[in-house]
Order: sequence, then C-alpha cells, then structure tokens
Amino acid sequence: MDKLSKSLEVLRLLSTTKSETLIINGNNKNYFKLIKASVETLFTTCDENDYDVRLTVEENLNEFVKNLKEVVLTRSQVESHRIIKHNPNIEPNALKGYFYYLT
Repeated sequence: MDKLSKSLEVLRLLSTTKSETLIINGNNKNYFKLIKASVETLFTTCDENDYDVRLTVEENLNEFVKNLKEVVLTRSQVESHRIIKHNPNIEPNALKGYFYYLT
C-alpha cells in the first residue's frame, strides 16, 4: 500500500508540471521528491528476471548518477542510503555501478 501511495504521489507531481518542460530545475519545490522517486524506482526494478530490463535499469541508473554527481552529490548519497536501507534486496550489480560513479 505504501508503494502505491508513493507512485500516486509521483504521478500527481508529474502531471502538475508542463508536458513540454521535462527538465526540472533544482529550485523547484518537488525536485528532491522526483529524484528520490526516480532512484527508488530504478533500484526496485534492478530485481527483474528479464535481463534486458536489468541492463537498461543499470545503464539509466549510471547515467542518472553521473549527471547528478556534480549538482547534488551529498543529497543524492543521503537519499540513496535511505533507499538501500529500506530495500535490502537491491541487486549488488546495480549498487556496484552506482557507487563506481559516485567515487
């Protein structure tokens, strides 16, 4: 039920933004909520049985972290720590790639 409410909140946040504007500035009040939801979704889909899904998620997670690294490194580390703490079944390969880009 908790995941459902989080998903609904993210959908609500995304639907309130303009569809033309896909880039969200750091001064937006929903910026960190969207980042947290995105990383959480990527981490939870790393467990999929389908190899293509896992590979795509890992590539997207690496790209996401690489782009956020310069902007909000500390905040992204804190949020990822919270996500990992609440989801102990995250695949080790995803974490390896994630932490590689953080260093």
